[in-house]
Amino acid sequence: ELIESFSHGMKQRLAFSAALLHKPQLLVVDEPMVGMDPRGTRMLRSLLRALARQGATLFLSTHSLEVAEALCDRIGIIQEGRLIA
Repeated sequence: ELIESFSHGMKQRLAFSAALLHKPQLLVVDEPMVGMDPRGTRMLRSLLRALARQGATLFLSTHSLEVAEALCDRIGIIQEGRLIA
């Protein structure tokens, strides 16, 4: 089966798997929950929390304050290219 035929959520999971193969100390993710089903979202939240507990730095961009509050120690808000909070 070709990756092109995978759903967006499955492609997201595959991309995370590839990104984690070398056990990065820094992981930059953009809207990681977009297109994922509820089960995938729970799994990804758990994975990101575990990575942070293991000492990895996660830089997360999201439009969801709920996601940011659930996963982040520090939150910055960017408006029109400027950090405002």
